[in-house]
Parts: sequence; C-alpha cells; structure tokens
Amino acid sequence: MKKRLAKKIEKMRRKKIHEALEMVLEINTTHAREQSVTGNKPTAFFAFNGHINGCLDIRVYPDGWYPGCYKYWTFSTNYIGCSTDRLLEELANKKKEIKHYVRKK
Repeated sequence: MKKRLAKKIEKMRRKKIHEALEMVLEINTTHAREQSVTGNKPTAFFAFNGHINGCLDIRVYPDGWYPGCYKYWTFSTNYIGCSTDRLLEELANKKKEIKHYVRKK
C-alpha cells in the first residue's frame, strides 16, 4: 500500500510541475525571447531544483528580458505540494494580467 501511495503522490507532484512549465511556455513559446530579439514581449524563466526536494522558481519579466533587467515577478516554492497550488494560482492570475498588459501597449 505504501508504494502505491508514494507513486500516486509522485504523479501528482509531476503534474503540478508540468502545469507550471506549461504556463511558462504559454507566456514564452519555445523561441528566443531576449528583448533585443522580440522587443517588449513578456519573458518567463523556469527552474526546477530537484536536488532540494523539488524547489520550483519562476520569474516573469513583463517587458521582456535583457541583461541586468530588474523588473520581474517571482513565483517560487521550496516544496512541491500544497504551496505549489498557490504558486500555480498566482502564476495563472499574472498570466491573465500579462495578456491584458500586452494588449494595452
């Protein structure tokens, strides 16, 4: 029973990581996204640090990324679990805000 439960938990954690990555890809696409290439299009960075129990770190640069850029939003969690739900919700809200923000420009 313990193995079955552990597999189920692992599957749920992976699903949450995939959801976060999918949102980042919806913001970015898979093409180059540096400000010098794409202008002021929003850019997102995704980092998963599996060596420390699944730390997830996402940065969204609403005006695009360039070296030394300091204007960004950070979404992070130190543990893939309940706090990931909050991260996904916040990221989804910002994604909607970004779409509205880009249309106004």
